[in-house]
Amino acid sequence: MTEKQLLEKMIRFELWIEPRQLDVVQSVLERDSRPLDLLTHILVSQAIWLNRMEGRAGEEDCFPEAGLEQCRLLAKIVEERWGAFLKKLTAKKLEERITVKRPDGAVIQPQVRDILLQLVTHSAHHRGQMNLLVKEAGGEPSKDGYIRYTLSEQ
Repeated sequence: MTEKQLLEKMIRFELWIEPRQLDVVQSVLERDSRPLDLLTHILVSQAIWLNRMEGRAGEEDCFPEAGLEQCRLLAKIVEERWGAFLKKLTAKKLEERITVKRPDGAVIQPQVRDILLQLVTHSAHHRGQMNLLVKEAGGEPSKDGYIRYTLSEQ
C-alpha cells in the first residue's frame, strides 16, 4: 500500500465513523451536550483544513455551537468535500506545502501529508474524549474503530 492509499483509507475511515459517532452523541444529548461540541469541533476542523488545502482560507471558529441536525448536515457536507478532494489527491499533492496564518499570527507551511495525519490523529483524540463523556453520561460508548472499518470493507 502506498502512502497515498494509506492516507486515503484513513480519511475514509473518518467518513465511516462520523455518522456512527453522531448516533452515540444523540443517545446522551439530553444529559450532556459536550460530546456534540467535540464532534462539531472535529467536523469544523476538517472543513477548515479542506478550505486551506483548496486555497479558500479565512477566519474560522474551530469551536462553534451547533445542534444535532446542524452537525449531521455538516457531516454530509464534509463527506462530500472529502470525496472530491480525495479524487484529485496525488502523491505529488501530498508533498505540497500550504501557507497558513495561525490565530496567534504565526505563519506555518505544513505539507498536505502532515495535515491529513494531523486530522486523523486529532479526530481520534477527540473521539476518545467523546466516548469518556458518553460513558459518564450513562450512555454506551462507541465500539467502532479502524479494525471494524477495515473488516466492513471486505
